[in-house]
Amino acid sequence: RQWHELPCRSPNASGTRAARVLNNYLCAIKYDNTIMLYGDATANNKTTVDENNKSFFDKFKDELKHSGWVLQDHIGKTNPRVGLSGDFLNDIFEGKETADGWKIIVNKNCAESIEDYTMVKLDKNGGIDKKIVRDKETGVAYQQLGHFTDTLRYIVCEVLSETFEHFGNRKKRGFLGIGQGNFRIRREPRMQ
Repeated sequence: RQWHELPCRSPNASGTRAARVLNNYLCAIKYDNTIMLYGDATANNKTTVDENNKSFFDKFKDELKHSGWVLQDHIGKTNPRVGLSGDFLNDIFEGKETADGWKIIVNKNCAESIEDYTMVKLDKNGGIDKKIVRDKETGVAYQQLGHFTDTLRYIVCEVLSETFEHFGNRKKRGFLGIGQGNFRIRREPRMQ
């Protein structure tokens, strides 16, 4: 169930500031439990670091720890293949048998997530098409679509890793059709 979204754009698009946004939200809703971290497996690769050898993700975690949060890292060792994980998400949203009864419910107030889930497409190389657009007011360039969908793929495929693996094995053996055309959530996510 996705009940909220926290899109962090400029000036909150740094690891430290994004963590502060999350901290403020969790404090506002009086959340007092562990934060489970899911996301892009490349976040742990340290391929994009600053002059202090800290990545966005390092800064994000450091700020949350500094604010007193206990973190549990559930980030997978590798990212799920885009086409396969997209087909898996589509089957869950469509309530197909291959989803083993799992459902994803998205709060209708998560407008940016819903737009991302329904509008994202595959690029010519089989990845998610993350076209660069420029904010008219700030002039800052950013990837308009794909971040929310990537996050959903990472979370669902890691939390449901056994079901996802079984789904992938059935596809390999030809028991499931191979996805055609653009990846996109083919049906509007279930709203609540």
